[in-house]
Amino acid sequence: MYVHRVDFTKVKKSLRLMKNNLTNRFERIYFIYKIYLMELSETAIQEELASKEWSLTEDEKNTIIEIVVKREELETAIKANILEPLRWERFNTMERAILLNGAAEILLFGNIKKVVINESIEHAKRYADFNSKKLINALLDKIK
Repeated sequence: MYVHRVDFTKVKKSLRLMKNNLTNRFERIYFIYKIYLMELSETAIQEELASKEWSLTEDEKNTIIEIVVKREELETAIKANILEPLRWERFNTMERAILLNGAAEILLFGNIKKVVINESIEHAKRYADFNSKKLINALLDKIK
């Protein structure tokens, strides 16, 4: 009889990486949320990123800057899939932050679409309105 041996150090490392990715994604979403909420200028965004409140790596900070720079392009890609009577302006701030981050991960960074959608749904379940997960799922799935 063969007994499969598990290298628990590799399992722990994988779980730690997954947790770090989820934490970084949430911090990125929360930062985008804050940008929407406070309508921060690019200078204010740079100052905010430099503050010690955020435990973001330089790569994460650069990712946020890239999202901010391409924000209009990303919002246009999302808006193209919104059907009447819904409008982008009617989405709450957290929904917009989750959608913008998800669109950036799909369009700019080439992350696996299913993974991005699933993790965006998880964030929507925790931090957005009850039915947001369905809408976020549908909109991110339509992005090309």
